[in-house]
Amino acid sequence: MPFPDPLGQTHARELREQARQDLVQTLAGHLRRNVGAQYPVIFGSGVHCFHVCFVFILRFDHNTPNFMAPEPAQPPINNRLLTTDMPRQTLSLFLLALLLLTAAGCVTQPRKPDAVQEPVTAKTIYEKGKAALTANDFEAAAQQFRILEASYPDDPFAIQAHMELAYAYYRAGDTASTIATAERFMRKYPDNPNVDYLYYLRGLASYDETIAFINGAEKTADPDMPPMSNLTLYYFTELAERFPDSKYTQDAKVRIKHLRERLAGLELQRAKAAIERSDYATAALHARAVMENYPNSSHDREAAALTNMVYRMLDIENQQGKQQNVVIPMSGKEAPRAAPPKPAANIASQIPRSPALQAATSAAKPVEDRRVVAPSGSAPGLKRESWLKEQTSDSYTLQLLGTVNEQSLVNFARRNGIEDRAAYFTTLRDGRPWYTLVYGSYPDPVSARAAIKALPPALRNQKPWIRRMSDIQALIDGAAR
Repeated sequence: MPFPDPLGQTHARELREQARQDLVQTLAGHLRRNVGAQYPVIFGSGVHCFHVCFVFILRFDHNTPNFMAPEPAQPPINNRLLTTDMPRQTLSLFLLALLLLTAAGCVTQPRKPDAVQEPVTAKTIYEKGKAALTANDFEAAAQQFRILEASYPDDPFAIQAHMELAYAYYRAGDTASTIATAERFMRKYPDNPNVDYLYYLRGLASYDETIAFINGAEKTADPDMPPMSNLTLYYFTELAERFPDSKYTQDAKVRIKHLRERLAGLELQRAKAAIERSDYATAALHARAVMENYPNSSHDREAAALTNMVYRMLDIENQQGKQQNVVIPMSGKEAPRAAPPKPAANIASQIPRSPALQAATSAAKPVEDRRVVAPSGSAPGLKRESWLKEQTSDSYTLQLLGTVNEQSLVNFARRNGIEDRAAYFTTLRDGRPWYTLVYGSYPDPVSARAAIKALPPALRNQKPWIRRMSDIQALIDGAAR
């Protein structure tokens, strides 16, 4: 027989709903007292979230059937509340907890804006990059130097960072970035007193990659020639021609000789490989290339012997009716030439400091130290600073060379017979006088380029630069201050 229901299902449900409403009112009052007074707008949103979640709980709890257990016919009131309503009560508590978390998220205190930070100075960025470079963290150093260049492009620290960025790329083994950064510096600061360092670093990056290629190629039976060999020779040769008195020029010349020696040996190895596969025509080409492209190397005699042997195999002597006179005489008594000495450790780590940076980081020098240094006696016929300043600022001239040796500059001008159209001016470089020779005055770049084509070969070999006269005048004025 079923138990009676003294309260009735409807009355019990109304009691539960009333209890939940009282709980919600209590929580809402708590939120109003603790949050609403301080954040009225946020509190309104929080109460709205709270209300929506509460209505959902009521409807869910009221309409969802109990799937956990079947409802007995007429259990006692206490047993009924503890059995059939237990899953529903648990779900309600879970949703109530979710409600509290949602309301808390709605009224969370907003994050205070960060305090305005002072901009980082160029010196600070440079010092970070320099510290990373010293610690051999080349990627971090390059990143700091790039930031400095982008943030303070005209700052003296940015000029120094540009040089050290090229060195960071070099130490990281990034040949392409080293060359690109060095050439960008050359274009942007052609008159910088340390530009020769960038010429040297560019050649050094190409040289290291070429030597690494040769080291691997020598271990193969039929090697290829390094793709950057001619470019490396050009880079170092340009340094030696533009800056004959640079402290980097002697090292560049040693590396030119060493590279030519290695290339001659590799070419000879290719000739021997061609002989082994009976390709005598190709062997003759490689053997002759040793003597024609790399004369006076220690491989000349062996290349000459191979050439004679290959010609005999090809029977060229009989076909032409005369001996081929294309080789070096071999008496048998002449000792083979010694290979040139290997270059010492490079001096790329000796990064020069920009004079502008030195002025920015140290006390100002006396005015006398920055003046144009008057030479002991001007060469007759050669014009000086006064003539250059008389030219119109929108005209152009050709820069031929720069050197620390005034007499060598004068001799160069006399030897090429250009005293009547040449001029030179003097500035300081590393505390020493630096002499720059320019040639002519032209109204526009087109006329200047035409003048280059008309120069004698000895002057064209100097690879003249077309320079604005205003830039030359600014250098003279800046050095005189």
